[in-house]
Amino acid sequence: MAYHLHSEELDVRIADPGEDYKGARFDWSGLVTQVTWRKTGMTFCGVENETPGQGSGGIGICNEFGIEEALGYSDAAVGGRFPKLGIGLLQKLDEDPYFFMLHYPIKPFMIHREGDERSVRFTVEPEEVNGYACRLEKTLTLEGAKLSIAYRLTNTGGQPIETDEYVHNFLRIGSYEAGPDYTLTWGGAVEVESPEVGNRADLKLDEKQITWTGRPEGEFYSKLTVPTIDSPFTWELRHVPSGAYVRESGDFPIDRVAMWGHAAVISPEVFIRLSLQPGETVAWTRTYEFFAE
Repeated sequence: MAYHLHSEELDVRIADPGEDYKGARFDWSGLVTQVTWRKTGMTFCGVENETPGQGSGGIGICNEFGIEEALGYSDAAVGGRFPKLGIGLLQKLDEDPYFFMLHYPIKPFMIHREGDERSVRFTVEPEEVNGYACRLEKTLTLEGAKLSIAYRLTNTGGQPIETDEYVHNFLRIGSYEAGPDYTLTWGGAVEVESPEVGNRADLKLDEKQITWTGRPEGEFYSKLTVPTIDSPFTWELRHVPSGAYVRESGDFPIDRVAMWGHAAVISPEVFIRLSLQPGETVAWTRTYEFFAE
C-alpha cells in the first residue's frame, strides 16, 4: 500500500517496495511516484514510457545505483548472484557485460519502513554475496514545499565498494508536454556534449539555460558538461506559462550530469561517485522544491 507525506502545499505519494515497480534497475525504497500541489491539483511526475511493455518501468523520482556496472557482476559466475543496491540479489544470465535495461531475476532484499505524515525512513538490509554487501537507509522528509531525500550507505561486506548513484527524474508538470514552454536552468554554465540519442538541433543553449525549439520527436539523451562544482549544486525545470517548477539541489560534489527525455517527460540526472572501504559509511542529501500557483 502506498505511503503518503502531507504538508499544506504538497501531497507526496511513495510506493511500497515492489508495489508499483518490480524491476531490476531502480531502487525499490522510497520511490516517489507522484507529487501534487494540493491547492490546484498540479502534478509534477510522469512515467518513463506510456506504452505497456516498453522501457524499464521507471516512474516519478526514482534513483539507481551502478547504471554502468552493478556491484560484483564480474565476480559472479553465470547463474550466480550479484547485488543491485536498493533492490536485491540479481542472477547473472550469461557472460555478456552487465546491461541496466535487462530484467535479471531478483531475490529482493528485506526492506523496513517507519514514519509519519511528514517523514518516512526505509532501511534496506544487506545480504552478502562474494564479499559485497551494503545497508542502505533512505529518509524522505517533507517540510512545506520542500522534499528532502537523505541517504546513508554503509559497507557491511569485506570488499571495497566503487559505484555511483543518480536520480532519474521522470518529470512532467501537469499535462504539459516537453517543448518551447519549458526551460531547464543550471547553477552554472552548461554545454551539451554530442548527443547519443536525438537531434541536438532541438535544443537551444544560453549559458546556464536549455530550452527546446519544438516538441521533441522521439527520445533525446545528452551528457552535459558543467564547471566543477563541489556543493551545493542546483537545477530548475520550469513550465514558463504556468510558472510551475521543480528545483533540485544537493550537498555533494557532482561526478557527472546527463539529460534524457521525450515529449512526455524531461529527466535531468546528477550523479554522485561513491567509494567505501569495509565498515565505512557515506551520507548525502538531495532536496526538491516544488511550486505551482
